[in-house]
Amino acid sequence: MSGPSVSTIKKLCAVSNNICAFPCCENKLITNDKFIGKICHIKAKSIGGKRYDPKQTEEERNGFENLILMCPIHHDVIDNDDISYTVERLLEIKKEHESFSAKPFNVNDSTASIILSTDDSSEQNIINSNLVADNITISSKNNSKNIVENSDIKATKSHLHASDNSKNYFDRTNFKGQIGSVRMSGISTYGDIIVENSGIGLGPNSGIIFGGNPNLITGNCPFCNFFY
Repeated sequence: MSGPSVSTIKKLCAVSNNICAFPCCENKLITNDKFIGKICHIKAKSIGGKRYDPKQTEEERNGFENLILMCPIHHDVIDNDDISYTVERLLEIKKEHESFSAKPFNVNDSTASIILSTDDSSEQNIINSNLVADNITISSKNNSKNIVENSDIKATKSHLHASDNSKNYFDRTNFKGQIGSVRMSGISTYGDIIVENSGIGLGPNSGIIFGGNPNLITGNCPFCNFFY
């Protein structure tokens, strides 16, 4: 692996709110449709780099958990000062920045896949976002949770996965297919669920937990069926 995968970069962009992760910085990462931000490695990608960890695998080194988006200025700041910006501090900066999203941010690619995943007792917030791809996967594992609110998910097929006491929570979120759509408000999902056009398919040992919202699932013609 020579660098982060396309899906990892898209995930970083989706939770960045198009703003540098450095505290109090308001610099944009994309201006005039041009990406000017920098993908920063929390633990260096090569020997001799700041905070390099020889125990990391190449996959871990270029994985979502080891990456953070910053403007060019602050990319150099953290790279030149590994005393102030330790691994622990950068992980905290990443967690705080990616858990808050107050403005819409678009991730568009009509031919790619987007994978948003969380693991190991963590929580990920996807708020006020517009995700567009052929296939979108939202996954949570090992006591983790994805929270998706006030967002549009436009895909030919969306795969919702939650396992090991994990769940995906959706509120005021629209799944838009080529010939139909489904809106979810105040519900949680577990197991494997496919949302395709105006249909919802549930895999074995999968389900939907309904909350108190009277308009929980609506669509042109929503239906549930078992696949596999």
